[in-house]
Amino acid sequence: MQQTGHLLGAGGQGALAGWAAGLAFGGWWVFLGKDFSHSLVRLATLRLAFGALAGAVVGLALSILLHLILSFLGRKSARLLAFAAALLATLYLVVAPLVAFRLRATFLPWYLYSPRWLTLGLILVVGSLTGGLLILRVREALAANRARHSRSNWIGATGWGLALLSLLALAVVSRLPLASGATGRPIILLSLDTMRGDRLGALGYPKPLTPHLDALASQGVLFEQATSTAPWTLPSHASIFTSLLPFDHGSTRETRPLRPSLSMLAERLRNAGYRTAAFTGGAYVSAGFGFGQGFEIYEDQGGAERIAAAALKWVRSVKDQPYFVFVHTYEIHFPYTHTEFVDKRFLDQGMKPLDVEQLAAIHNGKLAVAPDERQFESELYDGDVARADFVMGRMLDQLQQEGILDRAILVVLSDHGDDLWDHDDYWSPGHGHSLYQELLHVPLIVRAPGLVMAGGRIRTPVSLLDVLPTLLALEGIPGESEDQGRSLVASLSQGSEPDPVPMNAEATEYGPERFARREGSLKAILTPKPDELRGGIDRNARPLEVFDLQSDPHEKHDLSAALPPEASALVEDLWKRVERVWQRGSQGGPSGPIPKELEEQLRSLGYVR
Repeated sequence: MQQTGHLLGAGGQGALAGWAAGLAFGGWWVFLGKDFSHSLVRLATLRLAFGALAGAVVGLALSILLHLILSFLGRKSARLLAFAAALLATLYLVVAPLVAFRLRATFLPWYLYSPRWLTLGLILVVGSLTGGLLILRVREALAANRARHSRSNWIGATGWGLALLSLLALAVVSRLPLASGATGRPIILLSLDTMRGDRLGALGYPKPLTPHLDALASQGVLFEQATSTAPWTLPSHASIFTSLLPFDHGSTRETRPLRPSLSMLAERLRNAGYRTAAFTGGAYVSAGFGFGQGFEIYEDQGGAERIAAAALKWVRSVKDQPYFVFVHTYEIHFPYTHTEFVDKRFLDQGMKPLDVEQLAAIHNGKLAVAPDERQFESELYDGDVARADFVMGRMLDQLQQEGILDRAILVVLSDHGDDLWDHDDYWSPGHGHSLYQELLHVPLIVRAPGLVMAGGRIRTPVSLLDVLPTLLALEGIPGESEDQGRSLVASLSQGSEPDPVPMNAEATEYGPERFARREGSLKAILTPKPDELRGGIDRNARPLEVFDLQSDPHEKHDLSAALPPEASALVEDLWKRVERVWQRGSQGGPSGPIPKELEEQLRSLGYVR
């Protein structure tokens, strides 16, 4: 009985130290996230309670383990106990600086966005509590024969009480009813990375690549001219989740994750009482880039089949609870592998798909691609589109058969397209280097029986910035004044065309920085520093290009030499955007190193060379 009491006391003391450390960490998280400024009170409470509970559990386990080990050694030999105490002190003095400095990106993921004084304060608090716990355990082991003080018992009881209180708070807040006005209708957001809008059968592509997507378009609303905000994965998805242009959310480089102070879609839904989960292909949408904010579960699953299976399993598990699930796949992304739509003569000739090393040689100008090889790669791309449609379509069919899909709001989109020798011979196949339509025009379909009309087609250009405000409006959750997109609910429910507004895109990954703006059928692309060498790429870009997309949808005839009168205001407004970006030095914010494992994943997709 006495041994049990000692064990409970040690566990309670560890729980108290861990609880305090976890609460400090949770408070740091809430402060950096500006949760109260964004009125995310429920989310802030969850973060504080989770941090405190997690810290208490870790502290409890560590304290009990130390108690058992040191007690055992003390019974064996005083010399062994002294040696163990010295070893623990040495380990603490070695590990603490490592965690605080060398490993801080792992243990303190938001340190880049934290004031130095606050980060140092957090390190000092957690380090002091950990060190204090170690000293307490060693002192008690050295004085094992002394009577225990009532103060130690009181400290242990307090630790157990606070741990249980945190558990209760987490359980209660997690089960609070939905925010006032929220409908609770489930949301499924499906992102088919790298899918060009012109490959959708519902938009006129002659090959039957997308039967599932075409069926969804007939059951919901298809936006014929949806536009991405960026030509590559990281900034485009960040815009979807924040409703901010790339240079406003700041994730414009692979070393710049999303700031914790941004108000993300998943955070707003979690704050309203929704369950949240994501199942992705990782790389530029991995949690390490900040996309995990607001998600209970964020898993990088790899292949499309595994992603679909994991998403299906989770959706079934939450049953009738309100939820938001983000499903993402790189199935269409280079390297292209599926041959179902490849001309038989290419297969008879023994043509093989390009690999990552060959792609790098093409981009470096060391490997030329013949016309037949270009067609072969384009047809492989078609095969990958068809495969993505099949795998994700099968998942959605299963959800429909189980009566789940018809209760949900389904959004299907892509973040950007791919250049298949449309404009750039040296960067095809690929993306991230230009702002032409093959990279910016993407599919966007919304389906929600009873809420969204069936068979609607919207011709007015819309932006992926509009996804967040539209979903929040459909759910009855207020948006924020900083949101740059607009709600498209009227178009979804009535089929009415939204008012035309300018569409902006920016933040190329390679070559000189470019900015684009579209108003009506006119589109301007500005390259303020055409000789800029970035990412090791020099693309010899023109400073200004202007196109009329109605008469020239493939952007082959630049009108900038004889600028149409109506284009002058368009170019002027675009230049003002460039000046605003430059004036505030909006290059994203602090940069951090890419983890080695993530770097290898990006290399397999052809990004890192």
